[in-house]
Amino acid sequence: MRFGLQRLGKSLASKAITGGIIAAVAIFGAGTAQAASIKDIDKSSDYAKSAIAALAQSNIISGDQNSNFHPHDTLKRDELIKMVVNALGIDITKIPDIQTFKDVPKGSWEYPYVEAAYLNGIVKGVTADTFGAEDKCTREQMAAIFVRAVGLNDDNIKGKQDYYHVDKLNDKDNVSGWAKDYVEFVMTSGLMGGTGNGNFSAANYAQREQVAVLIQRFLNNKDNIQKIVKGYLGEVDYPELYNAIKNNDRTYKGGINADMQLTLNDLTGYNPPFSMHLKMDGTADGQNYDMTYSLSMDGYDGASVENQQFRIIKISDNNYVQQSGSNTWSIQPATELQKQLEEGNDNSSMVLKYYITSPVIKDGQVDINGVMATKYTIKLNQDSFNELINSSPVMMESGTEAENSIGDLTDSNGTVEYYLDSNNQIIKEAINYSGNISDLQNSLDASMNIVIDVNLDASKPVDIKAPDPTQVESQNNI
Repeated sequence: MRFGLQRLGKSLASKAITGGIIAAVAIFGAGTAQAASIKDIDKSSDYAKSAIAALAQSNIISGDQNSNFHPHDTLKRDELIKMVVNALGIDITKIPDIQTFKDVPKGSWEYPYVEAAYLNGIVKGVTADTFGAEDKCTREQMAAIFVRAVGLNDDNIKGKQDYYHVDKLNDKDNVSGWAKDYVEFVMTSGLMGGTGNGNFSAANYAQREQVAVLIQRFLNNKDNIQKIVKGYLGEVDYPELYNAIKNNDRTYKGGINADMQLTLNDLTGYNPPFSMHLKMDGTADGQNYDMTYSLSMDGYDGASVENQQFRIIKISDNNYVQQSGSNTWSIQPATELQKQLEEGNDNSSMVLKYYITSPVIKDGQVDINGVMATKYTIKLNQDSFNELINSSPVMMESGTEAENSIGDLTDSNGTVEYYLDSNNQIIKEAINYSGNISDLQNSLDASMNIVIDVNLDASKPVDIKAPDPTQVESQNNI
């Protein structure tokens, strides 16, 4: 039991401080018919087999005349469009009688699919009268096709986002100017990721099995991507709040003062309660920050920690750490977990995922430290909190990183509060949660209470600098 309480405490602390990773991906539904048989499915990679089988079952994909799918072949533009049109269930009989592209003649197998996709705004030609049907499809072209398929286009996607993910890519200069907005969206939504080593490989060609996996994500996660699309289109209650939440974690510059309290009580009475109280005070500039922490814990490994203070200056991928009372600093590289959490849009991305389907209440004006602010309350249901708390990678007891569920929540009651000033900037946010959590695998049965209070002051001067090199003592791994 003690292991479960300790792991849960560490997990929730990590999530509350740095946030979680949104894995909101994709949309759509598909019709069913007699399933197609794929004879060479055993030649596909293990990660793609289930997707290929499911899409064949739904007649979204099919093999060649010999029922072979050729999973490792690169995909042509016309082949991709057929798969997307089938996945969307678009009617291919309601198309123009006059062909749009000279390289897709009427009567060809791809004609109804390309014309239907063009009519629905999913594709454009490589020129005004040429589709490029036989051209291999690049990853950035594929990104654009999928984004248009969810109902976004140049008119409603450009200017609605910064290039938060694109600018972090090591090969960002290889992403074409016209494709940046599309690549940013698929990365933000989780529909597409990188290819490793911080690259997106925009000009690389996609294999057939890779596209099958991508389409299956569409079908399995249609509700999540629809929520994100509605946000881009402004189809939400209180869009000023939605936009403030979306932009805050990425671009905020100013002072931060936060207080978090976490309590876990063993319902079996076998172990003493676990409690943690964390205070943070400092400044932030995007993902860089200079923060002083004060940590108290009780019930962790049978020992207590009282008012342990330390300071962390984070600049790029380095953490400069100074213990209380010390004049020296150690420089410690950011862990992969820390980077992943920060790239997940922090707390805001999780809240936005549930924004559209959760009740949002505008509670009037409130005085926050002398500033009049509008209070908004988002009420998250039990399922939302369950997914929110279980969605992030956590540090396990051994110190390794892994995807781990911390249990099922019951009897949950929680709210997220935001306070906006007259410029629609967030100056305060608060999370309140109570409920029970159980994890049979780790013999965990506990009640949980979380209270997080964050105050923001954008007028506070920010000057985040690395410590004097003469005071930096050593470099260690975290």
